[in-house]
This record gives sequence, structure tokens and C-alpha cells, in this order.
Amino acid sequence: MFRKISLFSSVLALLFVVSASASPLNFCGGGSDPAVNLGSYAYPGVTATAAGGANAVFSCKTKDSVIPGGNLYGLGVNGQGNTPGEIDSLNGGESITFDFGPAGAGVEEFGVMVFYNGPEFGDPGEKGQVEVTFLAGGTAVYFFQADADGDPNNNSDGVTNTVTSNLLGSYTVVSPFTENNAGAVQFTGNPFGGALIRSLKFTAIPVTGGTNNNSDYAISNLTFTGGATEEIPEPGTYAMMGLGLLAVGFLKRRAAKKA
Repeated sequence: MFRKISLFSSVLALLFVVSASASPLNFCGGGSDPAVNLGSYAYPGVTATAAGGANAVFSCKTKDSVIPGGNLYGLGVNGQGNTPGEIDSLNGGESITFDFGPAGAGVEEFGVMVFYNGPEFGDPGEKGQVEVTFLAGGTAVYFFQADADGDPNNNSDGVTNTVTSNLLGSYTVVSPFTENNAGAVQFTGNPFGGALIRSLKFTAIPVTGGTNNNSDYAISNLTFTGGATEEIPEPGTYAMMGLGLLAVGFLKRRAAKKA
């Protein structure tokens, strides 16, 4: 009985030392975001940086005609691209990088909007890319592309709401790829796998056939679980750890004498 209590005390103490929590971020709610007009912003648990031109800053995108209804919002870049509030592939490209710090994070899901398959706004089947840097080292590149519209003369048939991607997990079309809707997609189920990630870099990839904006989109949300972080234990926790270790040592010593 004494042994069980001692081991329990040790485990309980360790639980006080290591902690992790899920952090969902919904960008530009209500059309505003604290990162707007800044080139870098520290959200809780992650720092976001806008790039694309010498004076690139964050800006918001709003699409207010969607199915099943209600406004959708997303975070983009106001830089060298064609449209503020989007990550645009024009003129060398814009990007948003999320840095999770030295503890890393597991990314559970993310969403994009104003992501179309053509012929909306003269865009092609738009394509996004995410460059992943893993905490343990190494990188990977993932993409997601709206499948081409098989019937471009019927822009509201809702038939082409599919995505081609090498992301893991699954996706849901939240709002159809039509000009009167938000072209919103949610990627879920750990789209980058279960490994801890140091950073994500979102870019848009030019696609042959675009006549206007080419590929562009905004990031609507990001959900991640921070990596285990060491906290300073309180004095009572130190005492519990010490007692547990002493008890384990005592039991091992007694067992050795009996042998």
C-alpha cells in the first residue's frame, strides 16, 4: 500500500510539471483583428508574420453572402498582391507564417475562405501551399487545390465542391465554391500528422489559366495544441516528488536485502 501511494505521489507531481492545452484561433471575427496593419503579431501560443513586399501587413477579408448563412471572415496580407485581405500569388507572392516557438505545437485543423475553382472573379482552380517545419527537424510541403469546374456555364450548380490535396485527415466544404458564396473549406483530423510543428508558412501557388487574381485565399481559423511546457512547480510539488523518490529508493533497497 505504501509503495502504491509513493508511486502515485511521484506521478501526480510530474503532472504538475507538464501541461498542454488546445488553442483555437478564429481570425478577423466581425471583420477586425488585432493583427491588422501590423507585419507581425503574437497571438496566444503563436506568432504570425505577414510577407510579400517591403511594407506587407495583415488585413481582413469579409464575405457576407454564404450558405448556410452568416458572414465569414479571414486573415490575409496587404502587400504586393492584387487584393488586400488575401494571400495572393501575384508579383512574387504573399505569405503568412505561424511560429509556435521552441515547444512547438500539434496542429489539429485550419480553415480557408474565398477559395474558388473558377470561373469566379476570373480565377482558375485556386491552389494553396503550406511549408511545414517540424520541431524534431525536417520539412514537408503540402498543397490544397479547388477542383476544376466541370460546368463553367452553371456557376451555382454546387457540383464541383471538391478539393485535391496531399494533406492528411479530411476536409469539409463549409460554403460552396460559387461567386455568391464564400468558397470556404475546413481541413480537420491533424492535416499535418501528429508530430509537433515549429512553423507553418501559407502561400498561394500560381495556376495556368488564371486571367485576373490567379490563386489567392484567406485563413479563417487555426486550431493547435501547444507542446508540453515545463512550469515551475510549487514547494508542495517538490516535497511530493522528493517523498516519492525516497520511497522508491527505500523499497528497492529493502528488496535487495531480501534477495
